[in-house]
Amino acid sequence: MNQMPMINLGECFRVKHGFAFKGAYFAKSGNYVVLTPGNFREDGGLKSQGEKEKYYCATPPDEYILSEGDLLIVMTDLTQEARILGSPAVIPRSNKYLHNQRLGLVTQLDQKKLTKEYLYYLLNWSLVRNQIKATATGSTVRHTAPDRIHAVQVRLPSLAVQHRIASILSAYDDLIENNTQRIEILEEMARRLYEEWFVQFRFPGYEEITFTESELGLVPEGWRVAQIREAYLDLYDGPHATPKKITIGPIFLGIKNIKSNGGLDLSSVQCISDADFPKWTKRVTPQEGDIVFSYEATLNRYAIIPRGFHGCLGRRLALIRPISSFRCFLYMHFFSKNWRDVISRNTLSGATVDRIPLSKFPEFPLLLPSEAMAGRFEALCRPILNLIEGLTKKNTNLRAQRDLLLPKLVSGEIDVSDIPMPT
Repeated sequence: MNQMPMINLGECFRVKHGFAFKGAYFAKSGNYVVLTPGNFREDGGLKSQGEKEKYYCATPPDEYILSEGDLLIVMTDLTQEARILGSPAVIPRSNKYLHNQRLGLVTQLDQKKLTKEYLYYLLNWSLVRNQIKATATGSTVRHTAPDRIHAVQVRLPSLAVQHRIASILSAYDDLIENNTQRIEILEEMARRLYEEWFVQFRFPGYEEITFTESELGLVPEGWRVAQIREAYLDLYDGPHATPKKITIGPIFLGIKNIKSNGGLDLSSVQCISDADFPKWTKRVTPQEGDIVFSYEATLNRYAIIPRGFHGCLGRRLALIRPISSFRCFLYMHFFSKNWRDVISRNTLSGATVDRIPLSKFPEFPLLLPSEAMAGRFEALCRPILNLIEGLTKKNTNLRAQRDLLLPKLVSGEIDVSDIPMPT
């Protein structure tokens, strides 16, 4: 591979700018998702932005409605580190996603020289990303342009080798996608179990339970409207500053590491040094089973700290240490409409970001079941959440293996014929 002549990417394809969709037509739901850099993973691929997702409620121009298989590239990164600048994603479905400004669309791809599948992995290679970053403009918001992407230099292997490399790396992505789908099914199972027990009140033996009047209407006897402080032992705030970050060490947990649908995403983390760890855990050291949540900027992010986690809370994060029998109940309750309404009523809108006052958090109301009922739910829900945790760790490991292999394959450091397919 190293004996092949160097080429510019612009010899194989062109990059087309996106469209500046009017904010007046953005909505919280709709037929079209307006893609932004926030929809892109650092290691490639799309992700949902949850409540921040932008939809378009007008008729978009046809040429900016994306088709399945289209390849997009991030051309603007709002952070100085520019971790997603140049990140690629393949559109999974036609007539759902819109080609927005700040994103480039790969067009006129000469597949006699370069396959789309191989290009996707090239764009995830640090050598290519670093070239894009090196020519980017802006000090805090980083921008690239089609001509700068066209100027990136690489060496291309034969089409046969490109196909083999893409096949090996995509096998990892297929396993990750399969695990992700299983996680989504398990999450839906946990949500439905919670709703059946604590919203519809159809828990085992409900037919024999007496219901009594409350300020929320009829509720099972022994249940009551209480303050959330009755279901946890302690509440801890995270640090109000940002430490010096490094690439290896204890994890400095950020809001971006908490998925909108719950749980941690540790595929891309900031770290601190072991020497700084005592300073940044002076208030609290996160423990297995703690529930971490965001209280400022991006609200309604929740995750249970998994076994083996070694790190500290980042800015704008706090955690509660639940009473063990209420852990799963509380965690699932945080995704309920009733709790979201509580958060909405207590949100303070600042000049730049929204927040909830942690001083009042212990008083937030909820319908508290008996500890015995919460314990029964814990026994059923905990295995489901454990399976989710296990699959999430598998995905983290698969991503790490793929990302370790990728530069060795595309650089020609190792022979593709020596690489077994992942299982």
